[in-house]
Amino acid sequence: MKKVKLMVAVLGCSLWSAQLLGQPARFTNQTEFGLLQGKGAFKQGGSFTLQTFNGIRLNEFAEVGGTVGLDAYPDITLVPLAFGWRGVIPAGNVSPFLAMDVGYAFDWLKKETEISWYSGGLMFNPSIGVRIRSKKTDRFLLAVGYKRQQYSHYEGRLLSGGFAVVPETERSALPPGFEFLQRDDYILQRLSIRVGVMF
Repeated sequence: MKKVKLMVAVLGCSLWSAQLLGQPARFTNQTEFGLLQGKGAFKQGGSFTLQTFNGIRLNEFAEVGGTVGLDAYPDITLVPLAFGWRGVIPAGNVSPFLAMDVGYAFDWLKKETEISWYSGGLMFNPSIGVRIRSKKTDRFLLAVGYKRQQYSHYEGRLLSGGFAVVPETERSALPPGFEFLQRDDYILQRLSIRVGVMF
């Protein structure tokens, strides 16, 4: 929860600084979907990704805001929340752009049990692409990037009838009622390929 509050505070300060600089703050939205492709935890193959960036356009070159997404991997679905930045090089109908999202991926959609649960982790997603103008203001987006996400899986064993195989000294750091808890940390690294629209 502290990480979410920190991201909201950073976003709020960015919006406030834009007001102080006297820049006309214009709302912007980018909604994209695509694939996450690569090797890592679980197995090789493609995973579905969806994200939307909402923020303000500071000027014709830069935008800041927040990004929320959904990344459906074979064995887990993560919900990343991130601070987002977009940099644009205006060049007519086809403009190059850079994007950066840094935040935290949550495991809110994964079912938990008393002895097995997940926790999310940091997320980092730079990308590069082009914006293709279709009308006066609307644009299509095509982006390629790198997405790195962390998460952990916990699985334990409860005390049975008050009898513990593990000595008390080794159980002192465990949650109450557990005699054993295993934590597996995963780092997912994927090539992201996304298409979308900008309003």
